[in-house]
Amino acid sequence: MEQSSLVIAMNYEQQKQYEDLYKEIETAIESAKNRIQQCKEDLRSAKTVRKNRREYDSLSKVLCDHPERDETLEKYKKLKATLERLENLNEEYDRKIQLRKTQFHLFLVALKGLQKIVEDDDSLSSVTDDLVHTQSSKSVHEEISMKMDTN
Repeated sequence: MEQSSLVIAMNYEQQKQYEDLYKEIETAIESAKNRIQQCKEDLRSAKTVRKNRREYDSLSKVLCDHPERDETLEKYKKLKATLERLENLNEEYDRKIQLRKTQFHLFLVALKGLQKIVEDDDSLSSVTDDLVHTQSSKSVHEEISMKMDTN
């Protein structure tokens, strides 16, 4: 019986070792799961950092391609001054064009008036010519008749 109690004790001892080993393996598995979870979070964080770094690099390249704010403001001021000068020049040209239109209109009105005067003079001249021609014809006829009478 002693042998059987030794075998039972050894089995009990071996079972205890297996249980300890089982607990150790379970602890190791839990630790590995926690470590895997932590690594997943670290990986997500690293991906986010990498993405942000790439975005930062691309934005910094874009910003480097553009001139500084002072230069841009200086160009803006120059362009604004040029635009104002051109707008003033445009207004001045518009005023001159309007003045020329008015002058041309007055010129056309004066020209029509002169044409009317010339037409009136022409009609008066033709009436006068007709009168003169008529009177000259009468005079010539009268002279001829007088000459005939005297003969």
